Amino acid sequence: MRRLSRRSRGLTLIEMLVTAGVLAIVLAGVLGALAENQRQYVAHADVAGVQSNLRTAAAQLEKALTRAGYGIDPNYAIEPSDGTSTFSSDAVAIQYRDPAFRRDVTAATSALLTLSAAIGEPLEKGQRLLVVCNQASDFAYLRTSAAVAASATTIALDGSAAAPWNETGRITAMSCFNAGNAVLTRVERRQFFVAWMNDPGQGEQRAVLAVRRGVDLDADGTVDEAPTATDTQDAEVVALDIEQLQVSYVMNRPIATIATNFALTTGPDDDDDWIFGDTGTADAPSSASPGWTGNTPNPTPAAPPLLREFGTCNAVVDSNAAGYCGYGARRRYTGHPGNIRAVRFSLAARSAKEDLALNAEKLDLVENPMENLTATNLSAQVSSKRRRQLYRQTVALKNMFQRKMFPPPPENFAGG
Repeated sequence: MRRLSRRSRGLTLIEMLVTAGVLAIVLAGVLGALAENQRQYVAHADVAGVQSNLRTAAAQLEKALTRAGYGIDPNYAIEPSDGTSTFSSDAVAIQYRDPAFRRDVTAATSALLTLSAAIGEPLEKGQRLLVVCNQASDFAYLRTSAAVAASATTIALDGSAAAPWNETGRITAMSCFNAGNAVLTRVERRQFFVAWMNDPGQGEQRAVLAVRRGVDLDADGTVDEAPTATDTQDAEVVALDIEQLQVSYVMNRPIATIATNFALTTGPDDDDDWIFGDTGTADAPSSASPGWTGNTPNPTPAAPPLLREFGTCNAVVDSNAAGYCGYGARRRYTGHPGNIRAVRFSLAARSAKEDLALNAEKLDLVENPMENLTATNLSAQVSSKRRRQLYRQTVALKNMFQRKMFPPPPENFAGG
């Protein structure tokens, strides 16, 4: 019998162990590469989702801010709000006239508006309205007291609404509202704030940028407008996973000659840079106390002039007088919201899911400051291993210079 050669006897145990070890090393490398590729894929998907949410949120805020004050008194364009109860996020309400909404009014009382035809689209309870007549020389701010069907030709008014949306008395005081030339327009409200809603899929609360329109959206009979209220059924989700909204307000700052003339030695905010909400505790302009912090000018600064004043106020020569309403009036250099000239907002978005490979870090407010937000406000976020990105934008409020009410365009108007 012929003996087997060494070549034909197969592998020895040592050779098999060496081969298995080499294969294990190669396989571990391949699997590691696959795992890293998978992790990178998930990370890129998370980043893409964060960026998409930021773009959506920023676009809605910019759109509303660009329209702020259109067709209404600038004093009512912006309603700043200090931080909400969750991680000290800010809230801001923006109001403007809907340029595409116009309905003719044939008769009006302090309780009811009668239209020339069906309104054509439904209105919720709490909807803000503006009625103008005599080519907008007279007008009244109103609010619906009940929902209005699209087929309705009458609108019930809420005489107990908060000012200025309770001007039902002007309807009966001014005859032009029943002269057949009155026009109804709709005033839109967008109140942006951060809310935390239960997410059954993740078993935890999820941060969202929400908006309220100042109407009874869920038809429960209550108009919920407070950004910290527990009833979020009147709110709509704008963008997911937005955990911070910080807002600062750039005020109308006087040039050197005007500051000297009015003896304006300080600004209305804490650090005298004429920007509310960027530092310190003076977070927002206030119509309740529109004066200076630490300084009491004489005369005490009042709110900017309303549009109704421009028919008579220009007769006042003294720009320091309370009744003067020119662009150089003393009243235009106070901490009142009507003197806001730009709004700067900062948004922070986070990934939808945690990545356990990340360090548990909160927002870096040193490298990426978010107005007057401090690290102590973020303590509850330390354990969240999520990717985060920030976005900041400043929007100039061009409609804040409006000095005269104007009627809406005719229904058959076609812009060029």
